[in-house]
Formats: sequence, C-alpha cells, structure tokens
Amino acid sequence: MGTPAYDPQLTEEFFRAFVVASGITMHVALRCGKNAHHVVEATFKAVARAIKDAIRIEGGGIPSTKGVL
Repeated sequence: MGTPAYDPQLTEEFFRAFVVASGITMHVALRCGKNAHHVVEATFKAVARAIKDAIRIEGGGIPSTKGVL
C-alpha cells in the first residue's frame, strides 16, 4: 500500500489556506503548461524561492528602497 497520489486540484486551496494563515498577499499565475504534475511542481518551487528571497536578511541597517525605485 503506497502513499496516495496528490490531487493537483488541491493546490489552489492549499495556497489559499497558506496565505490566510500566514497573513500575506501572494499572486500565482499560470503562464504556460499542460501537465498538471509539472505545473504544480513548478508552482511550489517558484513560491518557495520567492519566500526564500523575501525573508533573506541583508546588511544590518534599516531596510529601504531609497535609490532603487
């Protein structure tokens, strides 16, 4: 008896629950792809990388966008 397969239709509900529980705003858009497994896999990987970048601490000062925008 193996692990039950993940239903790709649960992905939207997973991310909805994730953003509500974490209190964040997140937009995920499907740009291309037809194979549900690959689309879901790429979505989770992209979100993980975006979160990793968002929480990275750089420098020791107060964060600012001055001179960047």
